[in-house]
Amino acid sequence: MSSLAERIISARKHRGLSQEKLAERLNLSRGACGHWERGIAAPSTQHLFLLSQILRINSNWLLTGEGDMEQAAVNEARDADYVSIEDAELREVIDIFYRLSQKKRHIILQLLREY
Repeated sequence: MSSLAERIISARKHRGLSQEKLAERLNLSRGACGHWERGIAAPSTQHLFLLSQILRINSNWLLTGEGDMEQAAVNEARDADYVSIEDAELREVIDIFYRLSQKKRHIILQLLREY
């Protein structure tokens, strides 16, 4: 079974996020994420919860390594949405938007609403 540090790395990379981007979304320094990924420090309970939400992963898998990494409900919703979205560019926009920080999402939404 993998360590917590290895699971954090795996989930972060699976979502296409750098340590810097993940840290930004968590309102932490990149160094803090680096410490977690090297096993120097462990995330607090609050940060574990945020990690599971931001990375859309099963919190039990994150903590124990048991079960599927991805949240089942997220998989089903994403798959259902993708079935109805046939435009590849639109799917790409959705994927990129989902990886943005809340601040950047807000900026993009403001820009889109102006047009």
